[in-house]
Amino acid sequence: NWTYLVRADFGVGIRDSPRFSAKTRKGPLKGERVKICGRLKVGETHFLRMADGEGWVFTKNAEGKEVMRLREQEPAADSELERGSGVRLKVGRRGPIKR
Repeated sequence: NWTYLVRADFGVGIRDSPRFSAKTRKGPLKGERVKICGRLKVGETHFLRMADGEGWVFTKNAEGKEVMRLREQEPAADSELERGSGVRLKVGRRGPIKR
């Protein structure tokens, strides 16, 4: 598990899935700490699965600007989706590929 700090001036939107094009709703504001239970690297960003089950946020926006920064980290599992759940996602240019 990890804790990230929101750095974006207007906060970060929560997505239903780990894609920039996914449905978005209002999320944590600048300065808030967010508990993360899984990470998925897509291009230059990491999509972060929120530990409270609300959805996904990300470390860099589509323009490459950092919007969240790692604050605290527990030892990570070795998998494409770091979590230790055994879940592996195939990732395309626009995000995970549904099977």
